Amino acid sequence: MPLTINGIRLDDTPRDGRSLFLSYPFLKDHASALCALPTKLIGPVGLLYVCQREFAATVPHDKNITLLGTEEATTCHVVVLRHSGSGAVSLGHFDGSCSDEGVISMIQRVQELSLGYPEGRLEVHIVGGFHDGRGRSDEVLVGVLYALHKQPLDVEMVTACFGDVNTTIRGGIPWPIIYGIAVNVKTGEICPATFPEKGPALALRGARTFTGGHHMLDVYDANLGLMRIGPFNYEPLRGVDLWLQQSDDFILQHLSTSPEVEPPHFAMQVRATLKHIQEHPFPSVTLFPDNRPHFYRKDEAGNWIPVRKLKMHGEASFKLSTTIVGHTNDVKCIAFSPSPNGILTASRDKTAKFWALDNNGREYSMAAELSGHKHYVNAVVAIGACEQFPLGAILTGSMDGVVRVYGVGGGDPVRLFEGHKQSVTCLAVSSGGLVLSGSWDFSMKVWLNKEQQPCSKTLVGHTMAVWSVTVMPGDRLFASASADKSIRLWNASDGTCVKTLLGHEDVVRCVVAVSPTELFSAANDSSVRRWNIDGSCLGVYPGHEPFTYCISFWKNGEFATCGEDRVVRVWKNFQVVQNVHLPTLTNWSIACLPNGDFAVGGNDGMVRVFSRSKERWAPAEELQIYEDTLKEVKIQAPELEGLDTDNMPGPEALLNPGMKDGQNRFIKENGVVNLYSWAAAEQKWLLVGSVIGSKPQKKQHLGKEFDYLFDVDLGDNHPKLKLGYNKGEDPWAAAQRFINENELSQDFIDQISNFIVSQTKEVAHLYPSAAAADPFTGGSRYVPGSGVAGGGFSHGGAADPFTGSSGYRPGSGAPTSGSGASAGLGADPFTGSTRYVPAGQVLSTESVAASDFPVQQYLLFTQGNRKAMLDKLLTFQSEMKGEGAVIATVMHVIDAVDSSAVLREPEAVTGVKSLMSLLAWPEEKLLPVLDALRLAVTEKQVNRLMCEVNPDPVVKLFNDHIISSTQSSSTVANTNRMLLLRTVCNLFAHEPGRGLMSNLREQFINTLPNILPADKNTQIATASIFLNFGVQISQMPDSEAKDEMMLHTLRCVLDALGKLVDGEAVYRILAGLGTLIYESDFVSVAAELGVRDGVTKILSGAFPEKVLKCSERILAML
Repeated sequence: MPLTINGIRLDDTPRDGRSLFLSYPFLKDHASALCALPTKLIGPVGLLYVCQREFAATVPHDKNITLLGTEEATTCHVVVLRHSGSGAVSLGHFDGSCSDEGVISMIQRVQELSLGYPEGRLEVHIVGGFHDGRGRSDEVLVGVLYALHKQPLDVEMVTACFGDVNTTIRGGIPWPIIYGIAVNVKTGEICPATFPEKGPALALRGARTFTGGHHMLDVYDANLGLMRIGPFNYEPLRGVDLWLQQSDDFILQHLSTSPEVEPPHFAMQVRATLKHIQEHPFPSVTLFPDNRPHFYRKDEAGNWIPVRKLKMHGEASFKLSTTIVGHTNDVKCIAFSPSPNGILTASRDKTAKFWALDNNGREYSMAAELSGHKHYVNAVVAIGACEQFPLGAILTGSMDGVVRVYGVGGGDPVRLFEGHKQSVTCLAVSSGGLVLSGSWDFSMKVWLNKEQQPCSKTLVGHTMAVWSVTVMPGDRLFASASADKSIRLWNASDGTCVKTLLGHEDVVRCVVAVSPTELFSAANDSSVRRWNIDGSCLGVYPGHEPFTYCISFWKNGEFATCGEDRVVRVWKNFQVVQNVHLPTLTNWSIACLPNGDFAVGGNDGMVRVFSRSKERWAPAEELQIYEDTLKEVKIQAPELEGLDTDNMPGPEALLNPGMKDGQNRFIKENGVVNLYSWAAAEQKWLLVGSVIGSKPQKKQHLGKEFDYLFDVDLGDNHPKLKLGYNKGEDPWAAAQRFINENELSQDFIDQISNFIVSQTKEVAHLYPSAAAADPFTGGSRYVPGSGVAGGGFSHGGAADPFTGSSGYRPGSGAPTSGSGASAGLGADPFTGSTRYVPAGQVLSTESVAASDFPVQQYLLFTQGNRKAMLDKLLTFQSEMKGEGAVIATVMHVIDAVDSSAVLREPEAVTGVKSLMSLLAWPEEKLLPVLDALRLAVTEKQVNRLMCEVNPDPVVKLFNDHIISSTQSSSTVANTNRMLLLRTVCNLFAHEPGRGLMSNLREQFINTLPNILPADKNTQIATASIFLNFGVQISQMPDSEAKDEMMLHTLRCVLDALGKLVDGEAVYRILAGLGTLIYESDFVSVAAELGVRDGVTKILSGAFPEKVLKCSERILAML
């Protein structure tokens, strides 16, 4: 949005001052009047002086600063920005080197200081520059005007005093009339001014500019009332000694852009700067060794006094005030109740409660319970007396889809708003009493307080659950946040969507309006974003890992956030000033209270209130108990990945102060790893928990480490053999390794693998051992994989790789006849007659059926025919006239997969590049390339490179061939898609791939049902993807994000289930379905979604026994 004059936007940036004054002569008149004012001599009391390439911002109620000022603006320009509503004002000294950055920074600071204030406009005053004859002033001016003109917010030009208007002639030489100005912080008035005392560290500040510091430096913290300089560094300046030897006139002529009009003290000031640079050539070492600013405060005489040791943000230190106990499950929502004064809470224990503030002003007691809920209560809000609710009211939103209205005294609901088809997740109210609700049914509803047809509007547009709603001040716009990663703005009068705000990369959990034109959001992508209603994102700020759930504001513009990381963060000026640690991992909701306290609710059912007021801090003994509770927190950090526990520092490291609030440090004490966090307010390290899950002691065998090492007794006086196995490893691959090491008969493969499964609870019955038919040709054709989720390479097409008649025998060099028989597609390797039953353990059919789900391990397609793959790659490479070296690097990756080796990163990089180049082949030649890709992604380094470092190519591949693809009559296209579906399954082999699939989950599960019906192999691959998503979601910690994922996935699973006809595919998707709802609160939701009907239909079909038993078990849960 451009500059405005008299409220009208300019079409283009003004070319210069003359053209601007010709179009708007009143601006010239106003500037002439300003030039005619006498220059005021400003003393130090209440003054904050801004140097070149600096700016400062403050508010009218600042107790320390009443005037902002600067001078020596010859060719430079002074920019004053002010918000007419809040009075927040900023002054900057521009020399043309960083105009864009300076304007953006000043606007942001003024807006930050204006949060929560009435609507107003941004106004700009530009003073400085003159007709210097070289055009330098014009260059600076145009840069400033252009920077202002391209900002997303309207900026009204009030004062334009520059160029010819600010020029006079003295002795035939043009001179600027106004050298400097001062702005009254309280009134916004500006006047010409000069400043005998300019403030602290002038030589240091000048050195930054003199040596090329091309950034606008914000030199004032309005919240602390402190001036801050640095930290910064500059390059050593050559020839300082030589410059200091020159005359004043030489310095003036060579170091000024306008030597004729510089003030008399110019050369003296430059010499002081050069001397400073000479004494401090490396300021980061001599002046800012701790990388912290130098702070200064005003004394009564107006002098800036250094703050030798600043206790950072000491006044903002929150401590526990009280703990509210009463809920027996997660507290999902907290809201302030203005009348009577207290706190409202909503919980998963199916209750909502009102807590009244006690007379001591610190503690809360339960005053009322809001009864009548049948399910989780997700939202609660209070309404003061208004048109719709003359006596005020309390409203709740529940998972049963009902909004309940209560009197302020609680008790039974006086009215029910029914209409949502699924859980009500959020509520908001307008100043006139309109009620806005959001739901899992993707909609919002506007309610009126009346018995007949209370729903006045239904707002539809989101494509996934609505998680948060708010009413913009003025009641003209509603805003909503959704799991579809968007924020929508709605016209309150007609319910139409007027703008969609895009930018978040995951579920948007919270949206809060702070002014009629500005709002904030928090999301599962860990970020907090700041938006203008025109759709522009004004800032992105790091929130909580992995999810940010809630954001709440105080009236002074500070705010607090909470999420999935045991911390509440308190923010000032978009910087975290305090991390308040909590014993609960999941903290759903936070409410900033009018008295400056905040209340936070988490997954332990408690509400904790924190205060920065010492009068409301809990007694010392309670604070000590709370601190001890934090120390007892066990922080899950499986295997402390990436941490060198052997060389971890001890307690002596805590003698060094932290760099910022919330900085974490792992300390090894008495063999235990503890996590400390730096508390800037208290200037000390706080113990916030001990880390559990340190690397388990692995067992050694034959020079290798294993999670499990079993003794196997073959009897007949044979010595016991050692069977090694690692978690997550394919049981069949481990069994084959054991056979190879001990030269045992291949007949033992199933018995050994089943033994591993029984001892480690791995899910082997989802790994059938028969291959699929190739759709192209017959006989000696190349079979890409086997449709099998097992380990190793087969050399006989559809035959079992271990026991088939042409099975490969390690060490034999050639296929030989085997005695074992393949279990066949879909056969359960547990229950066959040759299964291995360990001594003292009986495996019954019933116990096997009970292990269909929950599935704990991801399903992978890891069998392949290496020789046939290589032959086909070389054949196609020859036809494409390519280099054989590319094939060699790809096969090196496949060899690593075959041998369970981990590639060095350069090898993996080369292999990935080669694979990507082969993917450019024509579609009819992609078969062996995609099969190689399927196997390659199971290698750890390749998985990381393709899914984390540069996921774009593989995402595009999936999009082109799966997500955006439709059923094709081309056998080649359908087979390529089938192989890519298997590749999708194999991405789950490692964490980077699982992360990528989590990001793509919505697209895939929406698309997969549309692929069906399809051939048998495609059905099995599709069902396997659903199963892997089920495993992934089931292993997530309980959260609303998980609930929403389960709901969405269940819908798509049911859609796909009705289209599957292959027994193995049906079995796998049923196992995924059972895994999703097993031991979850979604059993009842699943029944409502039609799971019972969908599974019942399976029982009437001609499916294998294991499918029917799995179906019966699911039905028994519903």
